[in-house]
Parts: sequence; structure tokens; C-alpha cells
Amino acid sequence: MIAPLQAYLSCVSGDLGTSAIRRLYGPVDEERQRERMIGLLHRHHRELGLDITSAVARTTYANPMEDETMAQAEVRAQQGQPAAAAERLAGLFRGRGASDAVHDRYRELLIAAGDLLNWVLARRNEGRVVQFVDAHRLVALFFGAMGINEHARVQVRKV
Repeated sequence: MIAPLQAYLSCVSGDLGTSAIRRLYGPVDEERQRERMIGLLHRHHRELGLDITSAVARTTYANPMEDETMAQAEVRAQQGQPAAAAERLAGLFRGRGASDAVHDRYRELLIAAGDLLNWVLARRNEGRVVQFVDAHRLVALFFGAMGINEHARVQVRKV
């Protein structure tokens, strides 16, 4: 297949290789010629040394804002702050909504934050005092909604 492709590329002038496509495949309409040429180039891009990386960054989720927010939430989750990560994702819901993948990750983070409540209860049962110092106001509200503030001291960040 490479030999016909090289023959085709050697005679491409600037007209998308109409004559070369006709020689390879017979008479076809112009749109079909373009599709075949693009298909050949894409299929054999490695052999031809072509870079087919998209010039436009593709989103992983529904839009670039979701991509950025999910990345920020993942950083917080990896730092052991599932409640802060969930709160970051909750900001997407207040606007125009979010994709299913964001909702799924939000639920996972809420479950992880529930694990935080279980951890606080376990430390309290051991006779320890748990304090969250310099917490963001939204995180403190989230802890209150979860009931963590009933079992641990949550000190809000001073601005």
C-alpha cells in the first residue's frame, strides 16, 4: 500500500492530487477524492513522517472549564482533601450544570468525605481531640452539612 501512496504523493501538485486519486481508484467525485487522500495520509502518517497531533486541545469532559475544575479537584483529592475537592466540583453545578462524569466523581468524593467523618469518629472514640485549623469557609460549611463539626473543632481561616 505504501508504493501507491508514494506514487500518489509524488504527483500531488496543489489540487489535492485529483489525477493521482483517479489513477489509483478510478473516477470519483471531488469530495470522495479528498476523503480518500486524507484517509491514506492518516493511515500511513508514521511511514511518511507526518505529525497528526491535533492543533486544538480536545476536552476530556464536556468543556474546558470542566477539564480545569476536575484537574483542580483531583489535586485536592490526592492531597487528602476530598471535601474540598467535592466543593470545587459543586461549583460547576451552580452554573449551567455539569456532565455525568463530573457528577460521578462528585459522588465518589462525597463518599470519601464520609470516610473522613468515620475517621473523626474513630479518633474521638480513642479519646483524641480533632481540629481542622485554617479551613476554607466553604469547606467548613461542607463539614457542618456532614456533621463533622459536631465531633471535631473546625476553625475557619482568618481573612
